[in-house]
Amino acid sequence: METSVGGMIEEIIKPIDIFEAMKFENRNELFPMLVRNGLRTMTLWEAMKKANEITTLSCVPDRYRGKLIHAKNLTTLFTVLIDDVVDKYKDRKLLDKISTVPHEEELGVFLMCEKGETSPLSLARSAWNEIMAFLRTSPQFYQYRDLFLFDIGELIQCQRYNYSINITPSLCNCEEYIAYGTHNFNVKPHMTMDLMFSPDFDDEELSDFRAALHHIQIAVQLVNDVYTIDREINEEVSFGNFATIYTLENDGVEIRDVYDGSAHKVVESFAMKKFEKLWDRHIGQARSLLKNVKSFDVDRFLSSVHKIRGMYEMSSGLM
Repeated sequence: METSVGGMIEEIIKPIDIFEAMKFENRNELFPMLVRNGLRTMTLWEAMKKANEITTLSCVPDRYRGKLIHAKNLTTLFTVLIDDVVDKYKDRKLLDKISTVPHEEELGVFLMCEKGETSPLSLARSAWNEIMAFLRTSPQFYQYRDLFLFDIGELIQCQRYNYSINITPSLCNCEEYIAYGTHNFNVKPHMTMDLMFSPDFDDEELSDFRAALHHIQIAVQLVNDVYTIDREINEEVSFGNFATIYTLENDGVEIRDVYDGSAHKVVESFAMKKFEKLWDRHIGQARSLLKNVKSFDVDRFLSSVHKIRGMYEMSSGLM
């Protein structure tokens, strides 16, 4: 079948849609398209990409790194979509639907995205399908598949908790937030993805590694909380932030102060006073737990966590 020159040119210049932009070969189009569709800022996406690059473990062979980092970018997108459903839209029915996306294949549900339809649900489903198609190519996929789904489940459970406190702020307390609300930053899912592509990782080090990740995840979530206060209080009126919850419990701030925005300055003041001790405690615990891990460059990994904090500090208010 012959194709005219005009037809060939039309095919070459045909614009891709947001779903096509999720494919690895079109990855350079993804972030600008997300921004055009109102999904956060270029500052955030570029920072998240950099974070995914520098935190990828040294034990991942170079041949996997490019596509792996792209898959991590898509899990970040998946998380942002759920986060917006919880904080911006506060839509329980949509949260229920988007929460089932990681399990649709197991349930025998195969739903395609309708052309031109860019709801959070359709975008999350498309991102998830791309992620899983790539992860299935990993040498350790079946060894770590259940752990990865568990980590994603914890992320979704975190968002269900955040939804609950957004709808019923009187539930807010620091103990539960640390237990349930600090799984939102993809630390564990991304590191499990790394393990899928790390055939030389020593499984005997997994326990210490996971224990350290627990503390790193809390520390990084606290960084996120400190430097996204402005958006979460002034734009989203979200209670899913440790600084906000702490001030509700300890600094005389009331729920109505969050709703009308007057809590903003008090919450920022907490961030400056309390954050350093919390950060030092959890990073110190992580370093101690990783002292006997030899499968990857521990110093490089911990350095990357400090760099993420620095990225948030430089982009304060823009992410």
